[in-house]
Amino acid sequence: MNTSIDLDRLHAAWQVLDRRVERQNDLLLQQARRGAFESLRRRLRPLAWGQVSQMLIGIGLILMAVPVWTTYRDPTHLFVSALVLHAYGVATILLGGVTLGALSRLHYEAPVVALQQRMVRLQKLYVTGSTALGLAWWLLWIPFAAVAFAWVGVDFLARVAPALPWMIGGGIAGLAATWLFDRWARNRPELYARLRRGMAGRSLVAADSELRRLQALESGSATDASETA
Repeated sequence: MNTSIDLDRLHAAWQVLDRRVERQNDLLLQQARRGAFESLRRRLRPLAWGQVSQMLIGIGLILMAVPVWTTYRDPTHLFVSALVLHAYGVATILLGGVTLGALSRLHYEAPVVALQQRMVRLQKLYVTGSTALGLAWWLLWIPFAAVAFAWVGVDFLARVAPALPWMIGGGIAGLAATWLFDRWARNRPELYARLRRGMAGRSLVAADSELRRLQALESGSATDASETA
């Protein structure tokens, strides 16, 4: 009889201890989540400031282009060059704004899996947009130079007219070479993954690592809880 009572007491004490350990683990996990999410915000801050800088550059390009296309109708190539640069400035602002919007929709209290899904979409948006804006400069430098020289009263395209086909051809060749390299890299998953991480930038890569660390911590906690049960 006494043995039975002792066993019951031992079992009850064990359950109390188990609940205390479980509560302690929950508190530690919550602290880890708060620390990880604060670190995540910190790591993404440079990306947000980068988008603000990008939008300011876009505004600068528009301010650079507007006086030219509103002043010059002839020669036509200068008018068109200024309009192209204006459109690029607008695209730069829009991409920066959309990326900032995606950053603002990251709800840090959401489950880690949901945050990871949003991070994947954000990374895809950022890499695709940045790549498009960057590739445009294979050809965009020509209208940019035309507009810049127009500010000092020089018709750049008229001055370089004999070499212009070579300039355009070089830009097209650069785009083609970039596309071929991308196709070649896609067949090498490890290389392509490294390239994508490089294009994503430090902020997104560091944020992704932080989420993976938190996911591993939560998975380990869940495993421990199931084993204890």
